[in-house]
Amino acid sequence: MFRELDVNFFVVIFLIVVPAYMANGFALLLGGGRPIDMGKNFIDGRRIFGEGKTLNGVIFGTIFGIFGYLIELMILSKLKIPISFYIQAKIYYFVLFGFFIAIGAVIGDLLGSFIKRRLGLPRGAPIPILDQLDFISFSLLLAYLFNNFFQLVTIDIYIILVVLISTFIAHRVGCYLAYKIGKKKEPW
Repeated sequence: MFRELDVNFFVVIFLIVVPAYMANGFALLLGGGRPIDMGKNFIDGRRIFGEGKTLNGVIFGTIFGIFGYLIELMILSKLKIPISFYIQAKIYYFVLFGFFIAIGAVIGDLLGSFIKRRLGLPRGAPIPILDQLDFISFSLLLAYLFNNFFQLVTIDIYIILVVLISTFIAHRVGCYLAYKIGKKKEPW
């Protein structure tokens, strides 16, 4: 009934969460500047994404998500852990995998803001679950779709559940810390 836990299980979790968390976190930390929607409104008359989603956030979030992923790959290769999927695959497939995870986090966060604007909610208004899981859900979706084509890793329901549950908790803690250091206006 339960999947046997092995090194690959934990490596796959970290291969997904590190670039997604870094993309999401660095989009917040290094964002600012010109809004990605350039102040434009959607057909409903409301902003597309709002002031909080910026071009800098998208660019730096994606870059640092990929950077975090590449660091993971270097660590795996240096540790020489006999990880079956890592040895069998071409490295550029893994780089693309990391790119899709990082860009998935950024797109997922943008989609979350888009949904909030459609609901007429102001920037910073809480929507439980969406606030915590928008970025990781889209990262998981893109990782899953990419992986179905290239078969790099095993992404099963257990991996997905661990990623979602740990992200829900980590996001709450991370947002509270960002609020405490003045990077967020609200603790959610």
